[in-house]
Amino acid sequence: MMTLPPTQFFGETIVRRQLPHLFITENVYSDGMSLQPHEHERAFLAVCISGAYSESVASTTYERIASTVAFHPAYERHASTSVAGARIISVVFSPAWIPRLCAVLQTCAPASVDLRPIASVLPRLKHELRRTDTAASLVLEACVLEIVAAMIRPPSAREAGWLDTVLREIERRFN
Repeated sequence: MMTLPPTQFFGETIVRRQLPHLFITENVYSDGMSLQPHEHERAFLAVCISGAYSESVASTTYERIASTVAFHPAYERHASTSVAGARIISVVFSPAWIPRLCAVLQTCAPASVDLRPIASVLPRLKHELRRTDTAASLVLEACVLEIVAAMIRPPSAREAGWLDTVLREIERRFN
């Protein structure tokens, strides 16, 4: 089985950034591309920003669709097949961040977490990944932390609070 170093991912690399505590890469996986079982040296997040893929971890297969994220602990064996030309942003944590984040993210692995309640973070993450100024590094870290926070909140707390506000405002204005 292949073990990938922290900065190596399959697929076509679109953009990659090395930050002080994160390595972030955006890769495209062609429709039908199949990856044999492999593992990664470091824990990472796989954020599916478009398309879809199926992923086998242990004896379970998970369907990963756009606007979902999955946490992969270091040395977790997995295999995947792109079923709709997946575009994935992978976020690798530096050794300094691993104790801080991996312990809380273990409860999420290997399931997918729906990021639609924080949907605005995904275009921002993609946009800032292409910028190279000092602010972009901070925004990228903020986006990653917002994704982590969404992952560790209980499902009931992930609901979009803005919707209640909008509904109350509509009710106030039109009733």
